[in-house]
Amino acid sequence: MHEVLSRLFSGWAGEPFAVQLWDGTCWSSAPPARPRFTVIARDPALLPELAASDLEVLGEAYVAGGLGLEGDLLACFPLLEFLAAQRPAASRSAPSTAAGGRAFVATRAPLSLERAREAVNFHSTSSSDFFALFLDAQRVYSCAYFHTADDTLDAAQLHKLEHVCRKLRIRPGEQLLDLGCGWGALTIHAARHHGAVVTGVTLSAQQAEVARRRIRDAGLQDRCTIEVCDFRELAGDARFDHIASVGAVEHVVAELLPAYYARCYQLLRPGGLLLSHGISSRPSRPLGAGNAFQRKYIFPDHELVPVSQTLVAAEQVGFEVRDVESLREHYARTLAAWYRRLDARASEAVALVGEATVRAFTAYLAGTSYHFYNGDLDIHQSLLERCGGDGGASRLPPTRADLYRAP
Repeated sequence: MHEVLSRLFSGWAGEPFAVQLWDGTCWSSAPPARPRFTVIARDPALLPELAASDLEVLGEAYVAGGLGLEGDLLACFPLLEFLAAQRPAASRSAPSTAAGGRAFVATRAPLSLERAREAVNFHSTSSSDFFALFLDAQRVYSCAYFHTADDTLDAAQLHKLEHVCRKLRIRPGEQLLDLGCGWGALTIHAARHHGAVVTGVTLSAQQAEVARRRIRDAGLQDRCTIEVCDFRELAGDARFDHIASVGAVEHVVAELLPAYYARCYQLLRPGGLLLSHGISSRPSRPLGAGNAFQRKYIFPDHELVPVSQTLVAAEQVGFEVRDVESLREHYARTLAAWYRRLDARASEAVALVGEATVRAFTAYLAGTSYHFYNGDLDIHQSLLERCGGDGGASRLPPTRADLYRAP
């Protein structure tokens, strides 16, 4: 086995690592250097998959516990990328259907409302207490916005909430629709600090319960409402001045993007603004096994497309693209912070949701952080306007200066 590992990693020039085998022996990539991390192979049956660089099987083995890791999980992803490069494309296996842990099994038809609820609730019902272990105090489950290298996660998430509200230029008394409102952080921030009247929408009854409780605690019941429904179920006569879609559009499959943006357009008054904040794929850098892992264990049915594709879908229904900002480095840092916070409280997390779910989430957070740092993924905030029909005039100021003024 040691000879197999030596051959497999003969071209590795990255940080030193070790592999601890089921028989208690240990192989090192660069003896006598101290390894940055140690891969623990508990099952001899993993030998063929390791030698064949089958990342999908190895990912499932990690979730199931047959493969472990000591040290910094963030540090091992360059090694996985090295392994993937060794595997000829023609020999890559199809995604496995054998679940190593809590995996999504669809029982509803694709594109249906029932399937959308099923997919969202598979993820969000992992336990609100579980997410509280690694999110910030406001439970913002989307990319933070770091002003400085010294910003804490809590500070950066408050910066993001404020950045979204400023981009939408919310004025007191205006109506805001918060699509995919999660646990209500943006809903509450927009009402409390900008005087908005907010309707939050989520497909998770568990999230809605927490959001409503937080709204009551903040004394904002007269300005905030939470509904459990799909965007397709919103009342046809509803009209808003603004829509914030933060972390929602990537869960709209590509086939439904035109319908999604058409519904947003219908829900806005003339001159209204949509802030669409979502992860974007890079066509030149496909994720392969990482995408299959996320759909199976973390975000069922999520589909990442290039930002150009989402903008075309928005433009085709009548939106004007007013601004696009990449937050790629911000999300790399956010995900890394979530991973480290979850890793530090792993024993509490296991007690809440079980070891397999914790393993799946730590792999997802660390791996996705790596893909953002590496430029395999991007995330964009796109500001879209429903033109007012009065000669092309826009309510937006001529520059971005107002976004960065001191509070």
